[in-house]
Amino acid sequence: MDLFNKHIANILRAKDEESLAIFIGAGVSKSSETKTIKMPSWGDLIDSLISDLNIEGETDYLKIAQLYYLTFGEHLYYKKIKDFFPDNIPHSKIHDLIFKLNPHSVITTNWDTLLEAAINAKTYFYNVISSDKDLMKSYLGKKLIKMHGDFKNHNIVFKEDDYLNYSYKFPLIENYVKSIISTHTVLFLGYSYNDIDLKQIIKWTQNHSSVRPPMYLVVFKDIPAQRKYLESHGIITIILADEKLKPFNNDSYSNKLYTFLYNLNSLELCTNLSDIEIINLIYSRVKSLQSLNAILAEQITRCFTNCGLMYIDDNGPKALLRFYDTEVTSSDNNIELRGFYKKFVSLLNDDEKVEKYKSHLQKLFFIFKKASIYGVILNDKRDRALLTTEILPNDSLIKIDKEINFNYYENITPIRSNIIDKSRQYNCFQLNKLDEAYSIIEEELSEEIRQKDYANILISLFNQNVILHSLKYGFSSDRDNYSTLEENKIHELYDDLPRNIKKTVSVIYDLVTFNYLFNLHYTVSSLLTKYSDVRKRNTRLLIDGDLY
Repeated sequence: MDLFNKHIANILRAKDEESLAIFIGAGVSKSSETKTIKMPSWGDLIDSLISDLNIEGETDYLKIAQLYYLTFGEHLYYKKIKDFFPDNIPHSKIHDLIFKLNPHSVITTNWDTLLEAAINAKTYFYNVISSDKDLMKSYLGKKLIKMHGDFKNHNIVFKEDDYLNYSYKFPLIENYVKSIISTHTVLFLGYSYNDIDLKQIIKWTQNHSSVRPPMYLVVFKDIPAQRKYLESHGIITIILADEKLKPFNNDSYSNKLYTFLYNLNSLELCTNLSDIEIINLIYSRVKSLQSLNAILAEQITRCFTNCGLMYIDDNGPKALLRFYDTEVTSSDNNIELRGFYKKFVSLLNDDEKVEKYKSHLQKLFFIFKKASIYGVILNDKRDRALLTTEILPNDSLIKIDKEINFNYYENITPIRSNIIDKSRQYNCFQLNKLDEAYSIIEEELSEEIRQKDYANILISLFNQNVILHSLKYGFSSDRDNYSTLEENKIHELYDDLPRNIKKTVSVIYDLVTFNYLFNLHYTVSSLLTKYSDVRKRNTRLLIDGDLY
């Protein structure tokens, strides 16, 4: 993976872990310009102030703003600046893409209301913070921080005194932003190399630990000296050159930024991926399931999306995984993602590559086997497939079959060394050694939490609840020892998980909360009712449970 893609992967990982913070500068607002509305640059505003002041030779922007304030007073100062920012400017597609990335924090030094407009238009759940008072009253985890105030609160940061007294006027916001910089992966959009606001943030980072998540500045031109200067302060520059998408016509900067944010939705959209990178990206989508001894096929399709299962009869019913290409479905119609899957299927069609990368494919097909997936469909005719048995060694197949069938009475070892062996708690439960089973789960939970094995954590919490119920309300002599213990609140843990983890363990959550069984019961009842109607009406055609 080249350096650019590695940086993108870091940003996407932070997004998935809900630890991505995006700083928005004036350059992003330029994307909202129309034929009749122009967004001002710093230079435009300063030139107008200089003209009114009738001074020459002054280049310090902050001092110029301070001189204007001292010369004309607060009222005319605010009116002058506000006139440069008309109300009701529509937000752009770039603002929408920023929030589609689901950043934990959006921090802007802009005074306009374009980001708020994007939030309101699409109902993104962010508290808008323009003052310390707003921060104290905020209740949502995600926040839009207007660190330089706004016109509504009459507290914009522009003149020299504002920067010098920032710590006094915005103590809570300053500390909050500093904590975000120290704990989040940061992406700067709409800033230039010499941006004074960027320099302020760099100064904040100088006195903090050098051990922090990465910071990235998106720019459109590589200036080696400036790049090295930023690198010395821990900021990595990402040079944008791709202008494949052009929703902004001749606005090259906005087109490049739009293309970057559009592609940032998924690393799979990158076009120059190696075969190993393709395999690893496919595996990364289901990696969180590797620690489970048995998997539902539905978990696989949920993790991948844009795929389905096809069933064949080969000494009994067998499920094959089919990645969608041109199929029209009611949902999951991501053309770019399907294009990526097409590259993976093409790789599986190449016998030499399959043999070359077999060791890399095995970790993926281990997971497929645990989900009782027989293989992967290789062509549109659906008459060729790469079978799981062609990738996995025979001894691994035997071990997986024993674990899936709960055959714990034979001496088998876990397939992977980092998988916690749940046979101990299972055997104790079967032998009615409930107290011992409960203690074993306590030990295993500690290790699962250490490994961040969320799927097994949910299962262990559920098993613990089942055993605790028997210990509290059964005829055990130890029931008094457990009478005051509360059951695990599984739904609260699930609600606190990052979005990407929720996605991969959602089927497990549905199982341990019985949602899966309720849905299955409803589906079966509906089908039985329809089949009963078929018999009553003598209907001949039934497709996907629907009568024709």
